[in-house]
Amino acid sequence: MKRYLTLPGVVISIILLGFLCYLPALKAPFFVDDFGLVANNTIIRSLHNIHIFFGGGTFYGGNSVKLVGSFYRPLTVLYYAVVYHFFGNSPFHFHIIYIIFHIINTLLVLYVLRRFLKNNLLSYLLA
Repeated sequence: MKRYLTLPGVVISIILLGFLCYLPALKAPFFVDDFGLVANNTIIRSLHNIHIFFGGGTFYGGNSVKLVGSFYRPLTVLYYAVVYHFFGNSPFHFHIIYIIFHIINTLLVLYVLRRFLKNNLLSYLLA
C-alpha cells in the first residue's frame, strides 16, 4: 500500500464521502414511495405485526390486514418497523440510518475487493 493510501485514510474518506453525498437527504421529507412504505403505513407501527411483514408485499394498501405490491422484502419492512418503534415517523432518522447502512456496505465491498484483487488502489476506486 502506498504511503498516501493507508487503510485508515481510505476508511475515513469513504465515511466522509458517504455522508457528503447523502447529506441533502437528511433535510428531505418523505416523498414518492415513502408514503406507502413508511409515512402512511400503519402496519409498521407495531412490532407485533411481524407475521404480516413476512406475508406479502412491501406497500401499505389502505387496510391493516396485509401489505401489497409485487416486491417481497420482509427484512426491509422489519427495518421500517424497528426504526419507527424507536424514532417514530421521522424522515431524518430513516434517512440517517439508511446512509449508515450504505457506508457500512461500501466498507464491506472494500474489504472483499482488497481480499480478492490484492490491489488497494483499484479496490478503493471500485468500492
